[in-house]
Amino acid sequence: ALTALFVLPTTVFAKLPALFESVRQLTIVEAGETVGTCTTGMINRGKAIWITAEHCVPEGDFTFKIDDKPVFVYDRDVDNDMAVLLVPGVDAKALKLAKDAPQVGDEVKIVGYPYGVGPMFMLGLMSATSITSPWGQAYMFYAAAVCPGNSGSPVVNSRDELISIHQIGLERGCGGPKGGATYAAVKAFVGPYMR
Repeated sequence: ALTALFVLPTTVFAKLPALFESVRQLTIVEAGETVGTCTTGMINRGKAIWITAEHCVPEGDFTFKIDDKPVFVYDRDVDNDMAVLLVPGVDAKALKLAKDAPQVGDEVKIVGYPYGVGPMFMLGLMSATSITSPWGQAYMFYAAAVCPGNSGSPVVNSRDELISIHQIGLERGCGGPKGGATYAAVKAFVGPYMR
């Protein structure tokens, strides 16, 4: 099968593979109420730096939390839909950036919180490494059962190295092609923060 979905209860979080230890749910709060959730991944443990999709941290009267700790938006790449976050007090395992760009047919893995539930593990295959959308952003595409709530999820290769940040689905729900930032965009924006 091209895709698979595995659900693992949070109660066994400490026993999960290292990839699960690198992600957390990002809660979006407005006027004291949760109005949405996304996923985020740690990229620099020493500096408490995390990465997510920029559309997960909208500007305005919103606040953001990970594990009930306040989240500070440190940097934005609006053109490529990525944001760097500072989250003091939340410990996790930092992801490493892949040294090489992915190729069509490569295995990809995504861990996140679809529909606010998780963490969940999704397995898929790389479909395209860079396609420019009608609105001008280039995406990599992969065949994987990724759902709403997975925005911001790290997309990693078979060695659990970061290659993308999940951002879009071309169909509603969990079906259809899914896309994230290109490896080149991730390397340029995220790479300096991972050092």
